[in-house]
Amino acid sequence: MLLMGPSRGLGRVGLRHARVFFSSTSPRMAPIKEDEFPGIFPAAKKSMLQDVVDRLNYSMANHPQVTMAFVISADMASIFGTYGLLQLSGVVISPEFALAFAASRPLRRLRMPFDLAMAALLSKMFPPLSRVRVSSMFPTVPQDQGLLHKGMSTMTDIMDKYGACYMIGSRLAGLTVVNSLYFALIQGVDILPYLEQFGFGELGSAMGTWAASVVMASVFYPVTLSATGYVVPGIARALAAAKANAAKRS
Repeated sequence: MLLMGPSRGLGRVGLRHARVFFSSTSPRMAPIKEDEFPGIFPAAKKSMLQDVVDRLNYSMANHPQVTMAFVISADMASIFGTYGLLQLSGVVISPEFALAFAASRPLRRLRMPFDLAMAALLSKMFPPLSRVRVSSMFPTVPQDQGLLHKGMSTMTDIMDKYGACYMIGSRLAGLTVVNSLYFALIQGVDILPYLEQFGFGELGSAMGTWAASVVMASVFYPVTLSATGYVVPGIARALAAAKANAAKRS
């Protein structure tokens, strides 16, 4: 409801003052949401998993090289760190585990349906993970009819369909295959006496420890992906600042 107050003359110019009153039925202005902040991530209080996905997508799209380098470096650091901890703890890993790990390598292509099944399961359990756009890290490949392009297009379609679910699911599938082969081997022939006979007993133990560290690092892979979206923008800013300082000095 709008009420106009009386006009008051000021010299020859008349100014009309308006007073506005809002009734109980007047619509109120929408309150400012304090849980929103400007920038690339609109809602600070959204689910933690969705925030991880948004930040990971931003890092992949805007800092693809830094993102890829960080993921690879963090993955290798987890492998070597796990290997060092196993060595220091004195845990002995049987050579059968190394043999199971080596036997699982040629099965990577054959286990593709298993990888996809794991990815589909994870996408149903954690839907936001399927919205990670891994293809944004890779440059656009010119269209052609070659086998290489078709293979890359197929992998890109799969990774865009399942997102991080495929990345994590393939690791879990590999972990399952290695452990299945290991339990199958320990039910059969023990190869340790044969390795010791030829002087490779210590080598077999070292290989088993390395295989165990690689497999155990797969468990930390989801943590690596989760931290990527938070760490990469800071690294990118630091690199840009260092590059700018170097340009000023030159």
